Amino acid sequence: MKEILATSLAYVVLNVPTTAMVVDGSCNATDQWVNISWPVSNATDTTYNNMVFIFHNNATTKTYSLQNLNISLAAEVFPNASSTEPVELWHGSGWQTPLATSYRCAPATQLNMTADSTSVVATLTLSQLQEEAFRNSTNKSFSAARECGGNDVPDAVPIAVGCALGGLVVVVLVAYLVGRRRSAARGYLSM
Repeated sequence: MKEILATSLAYVVLNVPTTAMVVDGSCNATDQWVNISWPVSNATDTTYNNMVFIFHNNATTKTYSLQNLNISLAAEVFPNASSTEPVELWHGSGWQTPLATSYRCAPATQLNMTADSTSVVATLTLSQLQEEAFRNSTNKSFSAARECGGNDVPDAVPIAVGCALGGLVVVVLVAYLVGRRRSAARGYLSM
């Protein structure tokens, strides 16, 4: 007799509520992080979900980047799951932003999340996101924003286009001079 393994698949959609609060963080010179926490709505006791953004400052390039995004979801979020342990998810490095600039992403951006368990697959959708780490200003509004989506053109692109156009001008100039010399050698006079 064969043993049949029963498996089930469930989808859970979670929204971080507007009541989520910053409960902890660190603001040192090389790494900064912020922990955002919110209570689980269907929990019998006071159980919290947490989302931690970790940023790294690169002094050489004068940029900072999202180094890690860690999420801990309480077991109560998954009512039919067999595990009573929280689900730990993380995403590796992400966007890079110049210092003294905020990062803004109004359209929905999806990040693939990783978990220790192979039975957990998660995608985090961020929308209406704006953040700024390693800030030196005391102003309460964000600095000029860098938009998500990679609209920045690397420095190599304008340099390559300029070199190609410069090369084209040289080729056209050489062709003109060679053509003029040949016509002069045949005895044609220029007017």
